[in-house]
Amino acid sequence: MKKVDEIIKDLLSLNLKDLLDLIIVLKKKLNIKDSIIEKPNQKKKEDEKKNVDIIITSIGSASKLSVIRIIREITNLNLKEAKELTDQIPCTLLKNTNFNQYKEIEKKFSKIGVILKYK
Repeated sequence: MKKVDEIIKDLLSLNLKDLLDLIIVLKKKLNIKDSIIEKPNQKKKEDEKKNVDIIITSIGSASKLSVIRIIREITNLNLKEAKELTDQIPCTLLKNTNFNQYKEIEKKFSKIGVILKYK
């Protein structure tokens, strides 16, 4: 136990750069891959984001016409249905959608100032 205490004391005396170098060397010597060290919560959060509901929270300064145009492009709703959807904001745009698709849709809407969130 005395030897372990000495190692800990030495480790605590290292500066940040030396500590990072030590970590890199230990990873190589012990053949540790970064994916093994992955945080468990990070994996869980990624799993939760696989399928999401996309919600339009606010159209901000965007014109209703441009919002309707993008809604129709994404959902294939007719003009009347898309207009009704914009009148009900905040509303759910799509349900059970892939998270990557959410990111693409968010880019389209953010260009015109519409705020989306996922659940």
